[in-house]
Amino acid sequence: MTDDLLRALGREQRDQLDESRTTPEPDQLAWSFDDGERAALLDAVFERVDATAGSLPSGRARAEDPPNLVRLPARRRWLLVGTVVAAAAAAALIWSVIPSGGRDRELVASVPPYAFTRLDGGAVATRSDHDPTTAAVPELELHPSSSIDWVLTPAEPTRDPIGVSLLAESSTDRTFVPTLDVEVSERGAVRLRGRLDRWITLTPGDWSLRLFVATPDQLPSEADATSERVGAWRSLDVRVTIVAGE
Repeated sequence: MTDDLLRALGREQRDQLDESRTTPEPDQLAWSFDDGERAALLDAVFERVDATAGSLPSGRARAEDPPNLVRLPARRRWLLVGTVVAAAAAAALIWSVIPSGGRDRELVASVPPYAFTRLDGGAVATRSDHDPTTAAVPELELHPSSSIDWVLTPAEPTRDPIGVSLLAESSTDRTFVPTLDVEVSERGAVRLRGRLDRWITLTPGDWSLRLFVATPDQLPSEADATSERVGAWRSLDVRVTIVAGE
């Protein structure tokens, strides 16, 4: 009787011990990970993901890695991807604030911006505006030998040497004058005063004239002037209709 009771008590104690070993305490389930444990857990997760992805069947045979390929740990690869993405975003931001298009001309020009402040001359009234200098592209009607008085004024005074080139184009012809004989004031204003045919001979018809202003060594060549290439010069346009007669 006593032996049976002792054996029963022993079995009960053993069952309770086994149950205590397999059932975690509440505080054991609620414990938190420190930084090192979290890093180890992440590495284990990424390794499992990489192993699973590598074992999946594929329609194509996976190319063997080059012999000099150094494989980064999984967590470092994620850090590398994050760094590349951040660098690309920074580059896009920098690129977005860089001026482009027509602004490039202003960035590299060797002289200040110029504007027409006088466009006098010719026996026929202007076509586009009472004051042609207020038009985006002035339009004039002139004779081939009309006397003109045109003034180009810089946005701010400049004492640099100034040169002027002229490109004239019609539907059938083109003329380029690499250097015009012009008057230049001490503050950089340019004046063309005299007969039109002193600088260029234009046949009757519609012409587009473009004046290039820059330091003499920065004036465009004919190839540059006709290619719309951005350069170290300013340009002003005027449309001219040449009518026959004096």
